[in-house]
Amino acid sequence: MTVMPIVVGALAFGLVMVFSLQHGVSSRIADAGDAQVTSSTFLKDVQSAQMITEQPSIACGTGLTYTSTPLQLLGLEWAGSAGSYLVTVSYLTEPNPGLSSYSLIRQMCTQGNTATPSDVTTVATDLSASGANALPYIECASNPVDSNCSPTFYESQWMSTGDVQYVLLSAQEHALLPAPNQSTPFTLTLAAAPRLHVEASLPPGGGGSSPITVLGTSCTTPPFTITNNVTVSINVGGGTGNGALGLSAKCPAVVVDNGGVLDAKAILTENPNLNSVYESPSGATYPIPEYYAPNIADPYSSLTPPTTTASGLTAGTCKFATGVWTCSAGYYAQDPGTTYNFGNGQTVDFTTTNCVSGPGGCRFLFENGLNLPSAVTVNFATGVYVYWDNSGDFPGCGTPNPEGTALSGQPNDSINGTSGVLFYIACGSVDFQPGITINMAGLPVYKGVALWDADTQNPLVIGNNSTGGGASAGYGGIYVPNQAINVNNDAGGVLTVSFLVAQSITFKQNLTINITSP
Repeated sequence: MTVMPIVVGALAFGLVMVFSLQHGVSSRIADAGDAQVTSSTFLKDVQSAQMITEQPSIACGTGLTYTSTPLQLLGLEWAGSAGSYLVTVSYLTEPNPGLSSYSLIRQMCTQGNTATPSDVTTVATDLSASGANALPYIECASNPVDSNCSPTFYESQWMSTGDVQYVLLSAQEHALLPAPNQSTPFTLTLAAAPRLHVEASLPPGGGGSSPITVLGTSCTTPPFTITNNVTVSINVGGGTGNGALGLSAKCPAVVVDNGGVLDAKAILTENPNLNSVYESPSGATYPIPEYYAPNIADPYSSLTPPTTTASGLTAGTCKFATGVWTCSAGYYAQDPGTTYNFGNGQTVDFTTTNCVSGPGGCRFLFENGLNLPSAVTVNFATGVYVYWDNSGDFPGCGTPNPEGTALSGQPNDSINGTSGVLFYIACGSVDFQPGITINMAGLPVYKGVALWDADTQNPLVIGNNSTGGGASAGYGGIYVPNQAINVNNDAGGVLTVSFLVAQSITFKQNLTINITSP
């Protein structure tokens, strides 16, 4: 009887100590579980994202309607075409009812930005007030694609993840660490890098647009035709056939006919029936998954076109020495190909001599177009090249004379602008004959667009590159917002392009088309 109180007291003291630790241990286990759940979603979401924001308004869903308005800490979008994105994820916080803690919630929309998420997950349950309001840290890339990465920018609007080096999520919880750090709260810290930045070697097309975007909405004549043994492969990030096609038409808009092949991962379309691509003449649905997007917009509509007047420019001149024409920057009132009589087999270098620099570098203006003879090699220095028609009515378009040819190349020509150029067609037609070899890279200030045809009356006609030609840089990006792109008439040709945006597109005659975006 004397010993028993001592034994029972010691046991009771031990049990009290164990029970006093239970809550702390339980809380730390829960916190560790929060970190695991958050990491399993956060890493994948950031890696997949094309667009990112820290604006407080919720991109997906409306929150769980707890005791106050939820706060979005991070918004992410991917699988997009211009302003429309198929997948949207919002990380938001809300106070837990009756408690001083907060929950971190992940809401995911898979059919665009909707009020009703397709998936809601509570990824953390014990955030402190300061942790619930701390925005993730975004490290800007040293080589951004849009040069607009700053807290002022991404805390109020969406930004391309090509501008982001990594995202750091650091959320402080209520529970404290064990001794000797019992005064320090548990903090989960996660870092992830967007693949769009990691894989980008060139500026992405339009900050998350589809590598091919067809703006035409016709339901009687398909805006996109692939026929006569043409293979179109949409490639992204070093893969093959893993890119998306964006379609503005709300009806069947793509016909694949007579041996044609479309190799793509997905179709993003405004067509709610999801039957946009079909084989002719059978009419069978093409075996590529389609997803509804409420708005397939022009991804480059916000670009500012270059100056199209001679203001500030001096007259350009060309001089011939040792078999090479050297032409200075400036304006050319007459077609230099005709004025200087470039000869077959000669080399023509457009240089930065007398350069007047603008947003895209040196500026050249061809008031009556540039028409090249056969078998010439033309090297274009970094800069902007503006072409008007050669009908003699500069600077008018179609009045009083009809439009002429603004730019043309003949068989066996080699056109090179690999250091970065913009060919801007202000007015007139473009005609590249079969057998031509073209290597052109776009300028970052114009989001990688290398050929911008703004003419409203004539399609862009490309007899495509000769076999094996133009494979290194291809055409960069081609942007034809008002007209069609027609590529044909060259058996066995290969055409490589970073991206295509046009009202309509026609590919035919034994071509291989590689749309290769970063």
